[in-house]
Amino acid sequence: MEKEILSVAKQLSEQGKKPTVALVKAKLSQRVPMPLLLQTLQRFQTLSVDDLNRIEQQPTAERNSPDTLAQQVATLTNELNQVKNQLSELKQQISTLMQPTDISK
Repeated sequence: MEKEILSVAKQLSEQGKKPTVALVKAKLSQRVPMPLLLQTLQRFQTLSVDDLNRIEQQPTAERNSPDTLAQQVATLTNELNQVKNQLSELKQQISTLMQPTDISK
């Protein structure tokens, strides 16, 4: 987890932003205990240029970007509509099966 924190802090720094607790926390892919986040950010501030260059860039979690969320909502809406259609078809089939049959014909 420290690698991801350092990577996010480096990315923010390269964008000209100060890697604050709030900014880093918002970009992490999962929740991190606050003491670990604070300790890692303090360590980040003391790193040399060579140490900073050795930090591997990891893709940040984009699951919370507006485009990604909109795509997820569209996908889930489509799946929900499919389930509703299947339910409707099943109800019709059950209704047909439950109708009394006329044997006298």
